[in-house]
Amino acid sequence: MLGETWWFVRFTLEAVLELLPWFLVAIVLGVLVQHLDLDVLAKRALSRHGVLGVVLSAAVGALSPFCSFTVIPLVARLLRAGVPLSVIMAFWVASPAMDPEIFALSAAALGTDVATARLLGAVALSVGAGFLVLVAERRGRLRDVLVRSSEGAATGRPPLTPGTGCAASSAAPPDDARPWPVVLRTNARAIDGGRFARDVVRDLTGLGRWLLLAVLAQAVIVRHVPQEWVTSSLGTTAWWAVPLAALVGVPLYLNGVGAIPVAAGLLSHGMTAGAAVTFLLAGAVTTVPAMVAVRAVVRWRAFAVYLGVGLVGSTLVGLAVRPLL
Repeated sequence: MLGETWWFVRFTLEAVLELLPWFLVAIVLGVLVQHLDLDVLAKRALSRHGVLGVVLSAAVGALSPFCSFTVIPLVARLLRAGVPLSVIMAFWVASPAMDPEIFALSAAALGTDVATARLLGAVALSVGAGFLVLVAERRGRLRDVLVRSSEGAATGRPPLTPGTGCAASSAAPPDDARPWPVVLRTNARAIDGGRFARDVVRDLTGLGRWLLLAVLAQAVIVRHVPQEWVTSSLGTTAWWAVPLAALVGVPLYLNGVGAIPVAAGLLSHGMTAGAAVTFLLAGAVTTVPAMVAVRAVVRWRAFAVYLGVGLVGSTLVGLAVRPLL
C-alpha cells in the first residue's frame, strides 16, 4: 500500500514539474489577452457576415482564452443583435478547443506534432461548422435559434461558471473603433501590475487544481488501465478506433488543460496520435458544461448541429491526420 502511494506521489510530482514552466507561461499569456481587452476584437470579427465572418470568427475563437460557457454573455448579445448563427458557431466550436495556453501545454506534454494537428484541426472543425450552418441559413433554415424562455438565455448569464477552471468572462469594453495598434498600445500602458498579478494567481489556483486532478487521472490510467486494452482499442489502425476516441472524450475530457495529461496517459499506453487529436477535439465540444451552456442559449436544432459537428467533424479530422503523425 505504501509503495503504491509513493508511486502516485512521485508520478504526480514529476508530471507537474514537467508541465509547470509551460503552465506558468500559458497563464501569464492568457491574463495578458484579457488585460489587452481582446474581446473587442472578437466583437468586431463576430459582427461580420458570410464567409469572411466565419473565417475571422474561427481565428478569433482559436486565440481566445474562453470556454464555451464563459463566452455565453457575448454570444447571447450577438445573437439577439442579429449576428448569424454561422459566425457564432465557428467561434463557439474553436474557442473551447484551442487557445494559446492549450497549444503551449499540448506542445510540452504531447509534442509539437500533436499540438499543431490539434490547432489546425480546431480551426478546420470550426470553419467547417460555420460553413455548414451558413449553407443552411442561405436555404432559409436555422434562422430563429435563440432560446427566449430561459432566464439564462434572456439575461445572457452563463449557467455554469464556478469551479470550471476556465478564464472568467466579463462584459467587453465599448468599441470606439480606434485602429488596433492604438488600442493595443493604450491598453498595454494601462495594465495595472497589482491587478495583473492577482489575476495570474486567480487563474493559477483555478486552473491548477484541474491540472492536478488531470495528472492524477493520468496516473490512474498509466497504473491501472491495461495497456493491451488501449492498444487493441485505440492503438489499432482499424477505422473504428478514431470514432471510439471521440466517444471516450465524453466522460474523460475534463477541460482544455485537464485533458492534456489524460491524453498523454492514453498515448503512453498505445493510443494513436490521430485518435488523440480526435479525443481532444471531440471532448472540447461534448464535455457536459459545454453542452449545457450551448443548450441554454440555442434551440434543439442548433444544439444538434453543434453536437453533430463536434463528434463527426473531430472524427474526420482524426482520420485525416492519422497517416501524417
